[in-house]
Amino acid sequence: MNQTQTNQITSRLRLPLLLVALLFLGLVGGPATPAAAADQGGVPLAQFLNADGTLNLPPEGVLGSINLAGYEMVNAPEAAPRFAATADDNWVAGFHQSGMDNTVRALAWDGENLYAGGNFTSVGGVANTSRIALWDGSSWHALGSGMNNTVYALAWDGSNLYAGGLFTSAGGVADTANIARWDGSSWNPLGSGMNNAVTALAWDGNNDTLYAGGYFTSAGGVANTNYIARWDGSSWHPLGSGMNSSVNALAWDGSNNTLYAGQFRSASGVPNTKSIARWHGSSWHPSAAGWTTPSMPWRGMGTTTPSTLVGSSPTLVGSLIPTTSPAGTAAVGTPSAMG
Repeated sequence: MNQTQTNQITSRLRLPLLLVALLFLGLVGGPATPAAAADQGGVPLAQFLNADGTLNLPPEGVLGSINLAGYEMVNAPEAAPRFAATADDNWVAGFHQSGMDNTVRALAWDGENLYAGGNFTSVGGVANTSRIALWDGSSWHALGSGMNNTVYALAWDGSNLYAGGLFTSAGGVADTANIARWDGSSWNPLGSGMNNAVTALAWDGNNDTLYAGGYFTSAGGVANTNYIARWDGSSWHPLGSGMNSSVNALAWDGSNNTLYAGQFRSASGVPNTKSIARWHGSSWHPSAAGWTTPSMPWRGMGTTTPSTLVGSSPTLVGSLIPTTSPAGTAAVGTPSAMG
């Protein structure tokens, strides 16, 4: 047996021996006073590591256990076993504090603070953080008394936060059904609100305009605001005759002064606007050719069409991979569920 083979065998033996040593550290101590466990989780392993990740245990031993959370053992040939961090250093520890008690569905950033909206009724135990809260970098804060139901969409205009959802009241303020504006100190209505949920918001900084999409068929009582509408700061306006079903996604292209909207079957009756369309200030246009609906076999799904699975269910997003891809169609992504 040569020296290289001997080193490899020795390195392999170090791993089980080291694991055994760690398991029994809580039972075996030296003659001096052992280091005590920090808490029930044990002493953090980081306290006993050299810069290269190898162990550097105190000569008196350890009383209790060592918490290995966040580390994995690395055992390279011809090298001493060491521990490497498994956590991403870019994640900030403690950010969540005690976290939310339910789902976060929307986030917005104002340059200094993070806003979160969703189904939660409490954030970090802070009072009045029902469905919406502000994170200032170190702690959570309430926005008034919060909402009385789910927040699905948030948008920031440079001075104000807009929230859309299924709530009937924002901070107890009148006429804030399903949409409201936070000015930094209080909630404000946008007209008389919507008659159903708002699930998407987009801010047009070129024209100081807010776009809202969702399940509503009336925005402030204005005609033709079916599932989508535009707020100019004082009143709601239609975009053509609206859509024929819900809008669940919006995006603003400031470079081309264009709004993109997704999920519905037709944008104001314009051909080839199935599931996606663009608004260019005065009318709807197809985005490419829209979604086609060929009948074809889909892997794991039987024989159906994309339209029955994509763009018609609020809980299924993405697209499906066909076993065949006809000319003029694209097959991208895989289906994924989102609660």
